[in-house]
Amino acid sequence: MTRFGAAAAISIYWLFFIPSPALAQSEQGAARKADDGVVCEGGSLVDGRCSCPAGFNLLPANANVAGSGTCVKTNAENCLGGQMTVAGTCFCNGRVTMSGESYALEFVAGKCIPKRCPEHTYLRDGKCVASNDTGFGFTCRTGYLPDEANPGTAATGLHCVPDPAFCDPHMQRRDGSCPQSPAIAIDCFEARCVCRDPHADWVNYMCQCAEPYRNVNGACVSAVAKSGGPRDTSEEPTPRRTCAPGLVPVHGDCVASRRRYPAGNLLDDILRRFRGY
Repeated sequence: MTRFGAAAAISIYWLFFIPSPALAQSEQGAARKADDGVVCEGGSLVDGRCSCPAGFNLLPANANVAGSGTCVKTNAENCLGGQMTVAGTCFCNGRVTMSGESYALEFVAGKCIPKRCPEHTYLRDGKCVASNDTGFGFTCRTGYLPDEANPGTAATGLHCVPDPAFCDPHMQRRDGSCPQSPAIAIDCFEARCVCRDPHADWVNYMCQCAEPYRNVNGACVSAVAKSGGPRDTSEEPTPRRTCAPGLVPVHGDCVASRRRYPAGNLLDDILRRFRGY
């Protein structure tokens, strides 16, 4: 082989079998984009796929991206009828059919149960009414109404406010009446609802403020006095009144204290006075 032929062969080899730096960077970028598109909530990304912990299965999040999704456990002890994530969130994404109508599920007291109203309807004043909202394929959970002033978006969820006419069966009195609802507004997504206030949590049907917070005009406010802030004295005990020496407080007034005797000395005093007559 001549020197010219050897040089030509080497050139052809580099051209067809050794990728250029630009091409190599392009392929690495494509692989990186593919990895970035894989959603792996609660698991670990292994070889471009989401690997879940023992006892959890992958709930696909995107049909177009293989091995992508959320790790969930079916029928967990505190998520019966639903799928619980590694973080402890319960997804109630099932459907049941009753009397020929389809009902979505909602999370209540550790289990997924059917809503009181069929799909595309919600409970208002004790009756199931049709939803006229076209932006969502679901409605608010039982005990809540769509926020007409601020309905929300797909990203922020369907905004729902407490229904003042709803009575949680767990809070109903024996006479059938219900106390004033301490519920907090929520945001609902396809298979779950979340409390809008970070200091609130679920109590049966409703989202309520957790201790030491309490509901003040729809927001969870700490009952503990904050440093430098105004003190909440509504629940503080009334300070005891102090009286001058020889006086004692009685029903808010200071009166003269009565002389008290030990049991033995009192009898001797009575006999002494009796002998004096």
